[in-house]
Amino acid sequence: MKKKRYCLLVLLIVFSTGLFAGEQDTLKVLTTPQFAGAYYAPFARNYLGAEAAGRGYTGVAMAGSSEMGLINPAVMRPDSIRVFIEMDIKPSIQEPELEYFARYKSDVPIGIAGLGMPLSSKMHLALCYSNPQSIVLNDYTIEINQGGEIINRQPKYELHQASIMANYLLSESFSIGLGVHNQIHRIGDSIFLHDFHRDSHDKYALGVQPGMLYEKGGLGFGLSAMLPWKIDWDMRHVDYEQILPWEIKGGISYEKGINRAALDIGYRNFKAENEIFKDELSLGLGLERRDGNRVYRLGYMYKSDIWSGTILFPIHSNLDDVGDIWDWHESIQILPDEQHHLSAGIEYLFKDGSINASILQAAFGEIYTTHLQLGLNLRLSVFTRKREIKS
Repeated sequence: MKKKRYCLLVLLIVFSTGLFAGEQDTLKVLTTPQFAGAYYAPFARNYLGAEAAGRGYTGVAMAGSSEMGLINPAVMRPDSIRVFIEMDIKPSIQEPELEYFARYKSDVPIGIAGLGMPLSSKMHLALCYSNPQSIVLNDYTIEINQGGEIINRQPKYELHQASIMANYLLSESFSIGLGVHNQIHRIGDSIFLHDFHRDSHDKYALGVQPGMLYEKGGLGFGLSAMLPWKIDWDMRHVDYEQILPWEIKGGISYEKGINRAALDIGYRNFKAENEIFKDELSLGLGLERRDGNRVYRLGYMYKSDIWSGTILFPIHSNLDDVGDIWDWHESIQILPDEQHHLSAGIEYLFKDGSINASILQAAFGEIYTTHLQLGLNLRLSVFTRKREIKS
């Protein structure tokens, strides 16, 4: 009798757990505009900085160019006034559920553009534009009138960022830095079921990023964080209160002769966005070797799973506007987003600057993304010297 009661209790626990898990696997109420949600990060995120991307997106503890300030503002070491620009190419990927060959893509080709300079022997400054996130669902086709007509939508989310980053060397070994990022979060052509209105919004946010770097001998230790911010989206049919989560990254580097190695570990508090999400853990490993005027890089990067399941699309409450002519999916499946990336890069150094190229490829997981970066870094004297020669 006791054994039967025990078995029944176990079955009830298992059954209850299954019900709870099923509830967790469906996101019935969105807490952010759809493509601004953390579950689209595996494609929406752009890994800016070809130098860092080539070695597994590491650099928290490595002194480098002004572009590296986006990872840790304390590591910037421009030797002169320099201008830099970088192309960020992210090939599209197929949306597995939707019809009409719907694909996720990015419409913003410029990843970084800016200016970096030393203010003194102990201070460095950089001003730049960057595009940390961009995603468009191309050919999101909606059938109406029982398939007699179709409407093409292209919902998107983009993050445009204007940054000022500076650091100060307190000693030969220790430096501190601060990045202030003025962000425009842009939502375009938002989808609400039973509504044909093309809703678009821009919202401002402030990203504050402190950082530090300690170097002694061939060792380096770095730390950088991004502070949280709240965005209130006042949209046509719903208001969202989105929390941009805080993030912290730590790293260690080792340099010996012409070789350097790096290890970065990161944590991002995505539970702040929605309590059913997991916080993100990241790991980066990188190697680089300088051979004359060339630098070769290899790396590995890991991003943990945030959430997977089914999203119910938000719905326009006044169904009388369209009646029954709307014939479309009411949900979409989000695949497990754990990713393992492999990377490689090469930098060519010349008298007045450098050319950087890298590729970062998701090699394992459900979502396979590719990131290609091509960057140019030039001393500003290249342009002023030509004028001097003419005169």
